[in-house]
Amino acid sequence: MFAGTSEGRAIARRLKEKNIPSIVFVATDYGKELIEASETLQVHAKRLDKASMKEWMTRHHPRIVLDATHPYALEVSREIVAACEECSIDYLRVERESSEEGERIFHSMEDMVHWLGTHDEIVFSTLGAKSLAALSEVKNYKERIWVRILPMMESLELSQQAGFPSAHLICMQGPFSKEVNLALFRASGASVLLTKDSGKTGGWREKIDAAKECGMTIAVLSRPKKQPGITLEELWERMASW
Repeated sequence: MFAGTSEGRAIARRLKEKNIPSIVFVATDYGKELIEASETLQVHAKRLDKASMKEWMTRHHPRIVLDATHPYALEVSREIVAACEECSIDYLRVERESSEEGERIFHSMEDMVHWLGTHDEIVFSTLGAKSLAALSEVKNYKERIWVRILPMMESLELSQQAGFPSAHLICMQGPFSKEVNLALFRASGASVLLTKDSGKTGGWREKIDAAKECGMTIAVLSRPKKQPGITLEELWERMASW
């Protein structure tokens, strides 16, 4: 399994409970810390390209490959699909339910950045560290944009490279309650929320409700198109026979 979400962690726990021999890949050491390994569950912190994925698949011959990566990790999912096809291994993506809702829907970071340049409002971004380079193109971004990122060295390094001041960085692991979101939004003084369609398990409802209570404009970066998948509940039904 390729993990990177709360769904991936839940699946890993179920695989361990059922003693199903499994190998789980996550992108970072931080992600590895969130999954408990066992005699039947290996956990590796590795960023694999297609060639490396094929090497592991050829070596271990899994009956199925589960893709529980983040809904916005489009390139990773493409690599997993290609590796599975070339190794003739069944592929199954676990799809997080979409909750897209907002006054502004954007299909690319470029469009979102352009829109941010049309006004001078204070912005609170929950898009993650990989968006920082693009957001640094926004006029007066050092004064206008607050960012919430994961508490990882990689995230901090990306924020430094993009030139974001430390006073505007919030390093926390979610998902967050409505009360925590309210406190952070009010402390920043932001009137615009930038968010991905993180879904129910990603704390979407609590974030949106807090933003609405603060009277913020909600700008959503829509999900990239991936292969159709199944829900976590549907996966549990399938796993009952494993």
